[in-house]
Amino acid sequence: MSGADFVVVLVVLARFGVPLLIPRFPLPAIIAALVLDAVDGTILEVLTGSEPPGYQTYDKALDVFYLVIAYLSTIRNWRQMTAYRVSQFLLYYRLIGVAAFELSGARWLLLVFPNTFEYFFIWYEALRTRWNPLKFAVAHILIAAAAIWIFIKLPQEWWIHVAQLDFTDEVKANPVVWAVLFAVGLAILIPLAFRYKRYLGPPDWSLTFNVDTHLERRPDLGPPVIERVFTWVLLEKVVLVGLVSIIFSKLLTLEASALEIVVAVGVVVVVNALISSWLTRRGATWERVGVTFIVMSIVNFGVLVSYILLRSSFEAEFDSGEIFFLVLVFTLIVTLFDHYRPMGARLVGRTEDPVVAVAERAGRG
Repeated sequence: MSGADFVVVLVVLARFGVPLLIPRFPLPAIIAALVLDAVDGTILEVLTGSEPPGYQTYDKALDVFYLVIAYLSTIRNWRQMTAYRVSQFLLYYRLIGVAAFELSGARWLLLVFPNTFEYFFIWYEALRTRWNPLKFAVAHILIAAAAIWIFIKLPQEWWIHVAQLDFTDEVKANPVVWAVLFAVGLAILIPLAFRYKRYLGPPDWSLTFNVDTHLERRPDLGPPVIERVFTWVLLEKVVLVGLVSIIFSKLLTLEASALEIVVAVGVVVVVNALISSWLTRRGATWERVGVTFIVMSIVNFGVLVSYILLRSSFEAEFDSGEIFFLVLVFTLIVTLFDHYRPMGARLVGRTEDPVVAVAERAGRG
């Protein structure tokens, strides 16, 4: 392996590895993922002399990957019903827009479907480092989401995807104008930040970036709950993995229709759910994410390859490397989804901490 190839491998591993820290260290990990996304192309050009062919394609796919991991962390960590539902809507709204863009090539779709989820997530996790989000009013959350959408993401999406301007080039061309705008922005934002801090009131806990510090100790919930397989949760997994797979397939060179991809993904997700339910009924537990991921990856490779071989329309379009990549990504998504859901999101919807509610119900029992 050449030095250039080694650098590319390190960058790609970092793009995959850093997002996996988001569930435990949401704020620093997502900011690190965002910064890495912004500078990885420059790093590769500086260290290797040029950006590897096709890297932009993987770069876009990895952007979607870290946003989905951030959403899965809300399933694990968020207890505020309104914030959770807003984040859920914003994530799926963006994924629908990106999938529509990849299918149509219409760049204006990225303006209509902005990536508001990312900055809303950062806003929530930044406040949670000091304040308990359970006390946030519904209006507070909705206004924050709307402000991020209108005043931050719409201008940014227009700049990047419609005007297609380069920020560095614009700053070099008009340094005085940008310096004045920066100064005016600080003059407005700093007083607003102090007023916002007074509105939030005294901090509820000392500064920490480890989200587990903020979550109540969970009571022993007993053996795994055996649930029905065909539920709205299964539908959400099919939609989530289906959208991600459509986006990835268009970014890569996998030639398959959106319908074929959704059908294949639906088959795999349903088979996963049936196998998981069958094993749970026989006393199997899935407490270790790594073990679950390995087992389900093997199952998914077998199911998907069998499906592909049975579909004559796929025969000439089969690419083992891309199939391997897609299977690993959506297996990881499904594994984390199933692992995190019992930890909190299925109980979101109460005004109190759901962990406390579980403990109270156990005490009454």
